[in-house]
Amino acid sequence: MPPFRPVVLVLLGAALLFGTPACSSPPDLDRVYGSWRPPADAPYPLVVPFDIITKGTTVEAQFSIPPALPGQRRPQTVYVTFRASAVRGPMLDLSQPDSPEMKRSAATIAAIDGLRDAGPIRLQVWRLEGDQRTPVVLQKLMMQGTPPDEVYRYVLREDSVFSHHRPFSPNAWRLTALGLGDPERYYLTHEIAAIGSEPGRYALEAEVMEGLPGIRNNPDIDAWSFDLLITQNREY
Repeated sequence: MPPFRPVVLVLLGAALLFGTPACSSPPDLDRVYGSWRPPADAPYPLVVPFDIITKGTTVEAQFSIPPALPGQRRPQTVYVTFRASAVRGPMLDLSQPDSPEMKRSAATIAAIDGLRDAGPIRLQVWRLEGDQRTPVVLQKLMMQGTPPDEVYRYVLREDSVFSHHRPFSPNAWRLTALGLGDPERYYLTHEIAAIGSEPGRYALEAEVMEGLPGIRNNPDIDAWSFDLLITQNREY
């Protein structure tokens, strides 16, 4: 069984019930970024539309990786992810498992759980320094070792095609506070690859190599939108 599958169902079930936390006030940008601010043409975090379920979808974008905040022991790893989102409905009545609402929720969970196997996705990232574009060797979480001493570690991947996208937990409050999340929607995020943590400007190209049927225009599940998201998971 692929790793993290139970987590997908638990997190999505919680999202269906409770949605994304609301933010009552703007964030303290000094707390978010320190004295650094992301340039307008290379934002961080980055959110751009990315139709993960349609073969041939491509996206090109530039973004920044911020320097470490004062007091951080080391810079945080930055991840390229995709996220699915849908309008948050009313709270479900768990005592009525055969209700139309619960059946629709179950069908939605089953369909969206397939996103962990979406792809493969071709992903390339370059570090930008003046007119130079230096390719970045990306990392992927993979099983290392032999039983019973297997462990998951991030390893460098010279290949540019990535498959099996584990569930990922960004800082939902921070994204919502920065205007990159909607409290009226619920989200499910999956990791494509890890970039590293060297501060600077970057560019990326991503392409969906295979489609994922059963989600678009499916009357039995909620309507979903999809984005590419570049962020950290444990942020400050």
